[in-house]
Amino acid sequence: MKKIFKINVFSLSLLITLLLLCLTFLTEFFPNRFSLLSSIALKSMVDAKFQVRGPRELTENIVIVSVDDKSIEELGRWPWKRSLIADELKKIAQGNPKTIAFDMVFSEPDPTAQAQIFQDLKKSYTRSNENNGFYKILEQEAKKADTDRHFSSVIQKINPNSPIVLGYFFYFNKNQFQDLKSDWEAQFQHIFDSRITAKISTVRTPPEEIPTGLGAKSSIEAYAKATPHHAFFDIAADVDGVIRKSHLIGKYKDTLFPSFGLKTVALATGMDIVVQFDQFGINHIFLGEDIIPTTDKGEFWMNYAGPGHTFPYVSFYDLYKNKIDLKKTFENKIVLVGVSAKAVGDLLVSPLDSAHPGTEINATIIENILHQNYLLRPSHAIFYELLFILIVGIILGILFQFVGALVSASITLVLLFAYLFGDYHFLFLKGILANSFFPALHLLSIFITANVYKYFVEEKKSRDIREAFQHYVAPAVVNEILKKPDQLKLGGEKRRLTVLFSDIRGFTTISESVGDPEKLTRLLNIYLSKMTQIIFDKGGMLDKYVGDEVMAVYGAPLMTQDHALKACQTAIEMIEALLDIRKIWKQEGVSNLNIGIGIHTGEMIVGNMGSDRIFDYTVIGDNVNLGSRLEGSTKQYGTHIIISEDVQKEIGGNLLCRELDFIRVQGKTKPIRIFELLVFAPKEYQDLFDFFAKGLSLYRQKNWKEAASMFKILTQRFPLDAPSLIFLERCEVYQENPPPQDWDGVFTMTTK
Repeated sequence: MKKIFKINVFSLSLLITLLLLCLTFLTEFFPNRFSLLSSIALKSMVDAKFQVRGPRELTENIVIVSVDDKSIEELGRWPWKRSLIADELKKIAQGNPKTIAFDMVFSEPDPTAQAQIFQDLKKSYTRSNENNGFYKILEQEAKKADTDRHFSSVIQKINPNSPIVLGYFFYFNKNQFQDLKSDWEAQFQHIFDSRITAKISTVRTPPEEIPTGLGAKSSIEAYAKATPHHAFFDIAADVDGVIRKSHLIGKYKDTLFPSFGLKTVALATGMDIVVQFDQFGINHIFLGEDIIPTTDKGEFWMNYAGPGHTFPYVSFYDLYKNKIDLKKTFENKIVLVGVSAKAVGDLLVSPLDSAHPGTEINATIIENILHQNYLLRPSHAIFYELLFILIVGIILGILFQFVGALVSASITLVLLFAYLFGDYHFLFLKGILANSFFPALHLLSIFITANVYKYFVEEKKSRDIREAFQHYVAPAVVNEILKKPDQLKLGGEKRRLTVLFSDIRGFTTISESVGDPEKLTRLLNIYLSKMTQIIFDKGGMLDKYVGDEVMAVYGAPLMTQDHALKACQTAIEMIEALLDIRKIWKQEGVSNLNIGIGIHTGEMIVGNMGSDRIFDYTVIGDNVNLGSRLEGSTKQYGTHIIISEDVQKEIGGNLLCRELDFIRVQGKTKPIRIFELLVFAPKEYQDLFDFFAKGLSLYRQKNWKEAASMFKILTQRFPLDAPSLIFLERCEVYQENPPPQDWDGVFTMTTK
């Protein structure tokens, strides 16, 4: 029977696409059932973009008067007397703000008030005494102690000039209020005057998707009657606890009410709120003639200006101490009064802050509506995202069948970058929210699935080649062959590489002193094993062993930009490793183990060299030979590591070097500058570097006498510094037998 479903790259891509289509759809419409995926999607759709954008500029027409930590520390534990709040409210009103909105609910009488005490004294006194004078005093004190009455009278006086908004809560769940003793009808009457009276509906009643209150908790009657402006608080968290959106409209007893932010803006602008419904829910919310974009449930996406304390703040204590210029601070502005103290404040989680003051979140809603800095998730966006996933899945499923991993990775990265870049710059910055997570996950899933499948099924031939070569060729070379199998032929390519040569000094003498070939081989293997491991650890390629000599190449077969730096780091670690190797050799009766290392960077031919049957992946060229010459020059200069000027330029200031000489190696006409790469460089060596550089400069100026004096000082202070001794001897020789007049400072090497 023929297989109906054939497993290949295309069919697997279709399966991935169908799975992502389902997940995208389900998390969009059933976020609570897929809370983890929904949380990740929201973080990529909203939070990450806010963090990339960072804070944005604000116009200073909203100011927050905050009960902060300083205020509580100076004025005492919260809540305070309402008379204190009333007195500061009068100060705010003197600044002539457009609107004053309290981000707090005064649902209980002032707990600090003493009015009842005076009322009880009045009753007791009138029953036992006829002294009307004292009765009047008690009556006056009772009025003073009635802080709720005082506060409500202040609200009533201010309200005509600067409308005052008081907040309240809706109970959306029976469990929230079933044990509370409250007159729900009275609560309803408190907020009734703040209802939305203007609505256009194509359905008989507003749809059930609008949040419907089962009960309300408003300010006490004295305050409720002092101002007709009330609004409900609604800052509902998403499934991950982050505040990203808020309902602008709520329903209670089949009556519509505005949210705190919407009501405040309406009062500040003097515009009416109009709600338009259709059969799907809220079609539009109008503020005057302007449309406020929301979902069909009346959800408003908040466009955060930044983390907490992005808006202008005024400390309540500074207001109390008259440190504020009232006109400058409050005139023609919307003033929010709230609590931000950490101990008692309303701190919430936002996309930009894990402790975002709740008052500032309300300020964000007000600012967004006031300046039309909207974010919108269009109802049809999900369908465009599903279509994008479907089309991309089909195209990539076809394309990835015919391209390799590198090309498919490039395509995936380009598409991923294009999608994320376009989403951020052309949608998010223009106020449109698109899902970033599932399209990105879809692209990566198809790429990974296609390449894993091709690796296990379609690339068996490559694995066979690897198994055949890995026993006698380094793994890095095998990888290069698999990428470019045509390089198995003779020849290669020209590249800029770095070559390293190291050699044990006096190895012939060591061989003769050891005598026993097996012992010599064992000691040499210990040395070569450690050196080889260091080369591999630094990404180098072991080219060959020639007796005790080690040759390594950096930048091939895998191209790297920092090949010179890696070679130098290898050399330093080789010298450091000698400390442990010397201990082992010393136990075998061999002492004074030292090596010289030469490093050069330049153009070289790299590839397979040899016959059709036997070949090596190696490097050749003049620059390779120059690297070998530099290793030999370490003996003449008494140094461990010598690098060429090309290497020194490549590594820059990453490692410590000092210029040694300007030389012409044997067999070459072009001179080169050589440098010593320092392994150990105590602080006192800085004098050595400075004096040596000065001496070298004098030497090249043919100022033999002063140069000799400089180098002599160095040999006295640093008797083990061989280069200083060498240049001292040269200067002394040149004083007796100066070089030709056309001498260019080059020293010609006479040995390899």
